[in-house]
Amino acid sequence: MGLITKLVESEIELTIFAVNDEVEAEQVLKEIILFLTGTPTQLVLWDIRQGTLERISPSDLRMIVERASPFAERRKGGRTAIVCTTDLNFGLSRMFQIFAELMQIPFEIHVARNIEDAKKWLYTVKRT
Repeated sequence: MGLITKLVESEIELTIFAVNDEVEAEQVLKEIILFLTGTPTQLVLWDIRQGTLERISPSDLRMIVERASPFAERRKGGRTAIVCTTDLNFGLSRMFQIFAELMQIPFEIHVARNIEDAKKWLYTVKRT
């Protein structure tokens, strides 16, 4: 089973989750719920460059969004960037983003192919 590490950079309101190797849905869900029920930062970066989501199905992704959604209000207006380099991880992350949008999660999610684009999106002021 893979490993998910967490680094909080509170001075810039950023939490970084780094995924190494193969992770499973329950691991991801546990990290998200612990994060949302603790002291969540407004900005989150999921770095999946060293890991894989291949053990997570589309129904697992929907389950994660459904089970975490009651706690999502704590990050209203926040942003989550997901960085993945493989097509499989990118596709699954986009699916996760769509499920979150359908459930009207109150923060934005963006999937990027590299860390630079993810950070640029996280720190770009939203124009309304």
